[in-house]
Amino acid sequence: MPESGAEDPPAPAADPLVRHLGTRLAELLPDYPRVALAIGVSGGADSAALLHAGAALAAREPALGLRAIHVNHGMQA
Repeated sequence: MPESGAEDPPAPAADPLVRHLGTRLAELLPDYPRVALAIGVSGGADSAALLHAGAALAAREPALGLRAIHVNHGMQA
């Protein structure tokens, strides 16, 4: 453990989001992990977390193809 008292981040398999994402993909995609996964990224916290979880899965599953997709429509709220 670092001296500052902060704990190391959990390993990908220990992260509940990564574990849940892997389980759901296996349920929904018969060829998982031999699939190409495209994650739409808006720049918000939820899509960043999903991309992070997808990257952790891709690091663990070499057959998983991962792409991040972002489209700038030029619209502002």
